[in-house]
Amino acid sequence: MLYVQEARKFEEEGDYKNAERMYLAANEPDLAINIYRKAKQYDHMIRLVTKYRKDLLKDTHQHLAQQLDGEGNLKQAEHHYIEGGAW
Repeated sequence: MLYVQEARKFEEEGDYKNAERMYLAANEPDLAINIYRKAKQYDHMIRLVTKYRKDLLKDTHQHLAQQLDGEGNLKQAEHHYIEGGAW
């Protein structure tokens, strides 16, 4: 609990690296993944999904591709479509 509370403080301050470290120390990789999703730092998000939720990697790429496509970010959407096998 203490690690999660500290992680939330780091997250609020925009210190995502330390927030990630604290979430992982608390065995909460999904919370660490979520901070990067909310911050739209998708490279870090994918890095954590690859390491901690490998079974969701393809779905994560496809979801990101659809989101980025809807936002008009076609270059990044294309990358994630390809990585997700939906090229």
